[in-house]
Amino acid sequence: MFRRALLVFTDPELRSKILKILGLLIVIRFLAYIPIPTLGISDISQILGSDAVFSLLNTISGGAYNSLSFIMLGVSPYITASIVMQLLAVIIPKLNEIRREEGELGRTKINRWTRYLVVPLAALQAWGIIRYLVTTGSASGERILPEIFYQTNITTETLWAWFVVIVSMVAGSLIMTWIGEIITEYRMGNGISLIILAGIVVTLPKQFLDFWKVVWPNLVSAWQVLSTNLTNVDTWKEVLWANPEWASTRSFLLIIIAFLFTLILVIFVGEAVRKIPVVYSRRGYNEGASRTLSRVKSELPVKVNMAGVIPIIFAISFILFPSVIATFFSTSTLPQIQETAIKVQTFLSTNPNFAAIPENLPNNFLGFYKVNTAEALTAAKNYDPTEGQELFGFTISNLKEQCTDDTRNSFFDGTFLHFTLGCGQIDWLPTVAIHWKGVLAYNFFYFVLIIFFTYFYTANVAFKVEEIAEDLQKSGIYIPGIKPGEETQTYLQKVSNRLNVVGSLFLAIIAVLPIFLNNNLQIGGNIINSIIGGTTLLILVSVTIESVSQIMAQATSVDYDRFTRKPKT
Repeated sequence: MFRRALLVFTDPELRSKILKILGLLIVIRFLAYIPIPTLGISDISQILGSDAVFSLLNTISGGAYNSLSFIMLGVSPYITASIVMQLLAVIIPKLNEIRREEGELGRTKINRWTRYLVVPLAALQAWGIIRYLVTTGSASGERILPEIFYQTNITTETLWAWFVVIVSMVAGSLIMTWIGEIITEYRMGNGISLIILAGIVVTLPKQFLDFWKVVWPNLVSAWQVLSTNLTNVDTWKEVLWANPEWASTRSFLLIIIAFLFTLILVIFVGEAVRKIPVVYSRRGYNEGASRTLSRVKSELPVKVNMAGVIPIIFAISFILFPSVIATFFSTSTLPQIQETAIKVQTFLSTNPNFAAIPENLPNNFLGFYKVNTAEALTAAKNYDPTEGQELFGFTISNLKEQCTDDTRNSFFDGTFLHFTLGCGQIDWLPTVAIHWKGVLAYNFFYFVLIIFFTYFYTANVAFKVEEIAEDLQKSGIYIPGIKPGEETQTYLQKVSNRLNVVGSLFLAIIAVLPIFLNNNLQIGGNIINSIIGGTTLLILVSVTIESVSQIMAQATSVDYDRFTRKPKT
């Protein structure tokens, strides 16, 4: 193993490939500093920083979004085009026939059509981003783009300005796709995936530094207090729960735990497979006729997370659609349309609420409040840390003599199922109330959509049980105890459904967990989402494992050739 790892650096061919790939990734970093014509370099991090989705896109692009680089779209239009082509293959059987029956030629055709589809998708995405910046700038009064983009009248100058910007961004996306395909040809990992990986890795140091600047002063103060009273239980209680002064320290500890949990979960589930035992027949000629000479036992590995990050991408697109449409209509001159658009934006918002924190606000743990007085419960109910709508909140109260409208038991707050009960007055229970504002509407629908698209994508694209059962039957492979054909298809469907339960919950948890922590811990912008974002960790782990396996496969081949090569005489 160690010898083969050394071959990566000692073998001229392998070393040359790695250096070329690194050179191409460095070229991309230089391209990220080339501005879009007519726009110039502008720092828009304050506009995009509070949005979880744009924060993810900026991380994947290596910070190109923040600086309005002409390659800011990166490879996302190509990824979208690939997904669209996969879905079209489900709707249009002819595309699936081309891919399966024409072999390499068919795959080449589909790849060429995918590249053609990149152009309109990149143009549409470029228009949407610039339009979003124009709408946001008009609403906030902070105009970062040239004034020509804010003009409502259509003139030759405005059309030309928009044309130049969109063409530049489309060209940047095509260049990134081209570089990705060149990297893929070296067979040391998927080029598109490596570009995304490089973009994430480049932004990580700055994100960690920003996070450290926020929590470092509080950590120093907490350590100074604890170091002098290590055995004092009251001191530990003050730091870990009671005293609001150490909130950043508690948040730091929670973030470290969440990061380790997410990382372990991503690695464990990403590599987990369900091995289905199969038997295939080894055929040959015996006495002039084709006969089954022996049966070979093997395994059919089925990954727990067959869909990868595709369901997250689909869910993001669907959950963003209402907000994007509402953004365009939020500046409408018609009051009813404007009011409806603002309500939609507020309902699905994840932005923090910068209202002053009440002095009598009790401590909470991830949004859960435990209080002993009616005043503290009222303060917890009235304080809202985010702008968005919370769902499924509840209040369980047993404050006895302090019965008011605010101290009544309530359940399913923020939904049509909401109902209230009388105040708890059970003498043998402690005088205490527990309140939770609920889960953000954005997080709830995001969670549900990820689960739905995991099942949808797995069944229609990633693991088509009909095709797999047919291929097994044609190859003379069968599952012990299961008849080939429909029974095999039914069995594979049952296995797929069970694996999807784990896979969909895994994707939903790692996608929503950072947003949930970011909303409740309130450590500046989307720092938490950037550091422990399950989507970025999933990309980091899966792409790294895939690339290392391909590199080691080439090193193994070189090592084998060296041993089998005949010595020179």
